[in-house]
Amino acid sequence: MDDDTSNPGRVHDQRRNLPQRLQLGLLALVTVGVILSAVFGTFPLYGDPNWRSGIPQGDSQSYFAAQEANRTFESRAFDVAVGATVFFATLLGATVVLKVQSLREFRYIQTPARAGALFIVTNATVLMFSLASGLDLVLGSLREEFPPWADSLGIPLPGVAVFAVILAVLSNLGLVFMVLGVPLPVSLWTAPVGFRGWTASVALGIVALIALAYLVGILVSGVFLFVLPILSTLYVALCVRATGARPTRRIAKPISPTTS
Repeated sequence: MDDDTSNPGRVHDQRRNLPQRLQLGLLALVTVGVILSAVFGTFPLYGDPNWRSGIPQGDSQSYFAAQEANRTFESRAFDVAVGATVFFATLLGATVVLKVQSLREFRYIQTPARAGALFIVTNATVLMFSLASGLDLVLGSLREEFPPWADSLGIPLPGVAVFAVILAVLSNLGLVFMVLGVPLPVSLWTAPVGFRGWTASVALGIVALIALAYLVGILVSGVFLFVLPILSTLYVALCVRATGARPTRRIAKPISPTTS
């Protein structure tokens, strides 16, 4: 029987092919998602184009019920296909950026090597959230998801901007407290040490679990605009948890007294 472990060259070749297999698999899923999105995108959004007629003025409950009843299966499938495409495309990009060569090597992912890079990713995530929220409102308006007697987008859009500023301030303050002074990089899965480490792991672990649950929900419901921001939030939460888990700081060694 041929034993792979007795042939280091063969084992090396197999490992070298793993990145290609993983990325080709993700690329295939992205391709399927693009094709399905293109197919389902040709179908109408609503089964009855006149579904709004007959709804009493100001009856928002009847409006939303009629809208939900007239959404076609294909339009819902389009949203799910686009969300899945963004999901797999993001994973494909992550395998390249994080240099993950196989599913096993996800356990070796580390935080960015510099605190500045983590600040950039965090603020980019806040920006993506604000853009996704604004675009979601605009898309909903174009799809006539809001009744004509509802408030215009002039009210919620500035609210999104204000929320983004507040979130950016709080996120950066939290990063200053958790990241500065901590030697980087650290393993994304590092075990917590001490009270600070366990507190950070529990708090940010909950944030990561909420982000993961929300990701599953938006993939199923087809809210595709938030897939990338949620994935980025999940990564940032895991990075900050890791930096807080082992709060080893660079402290200058005291000068030992010299003997005369």
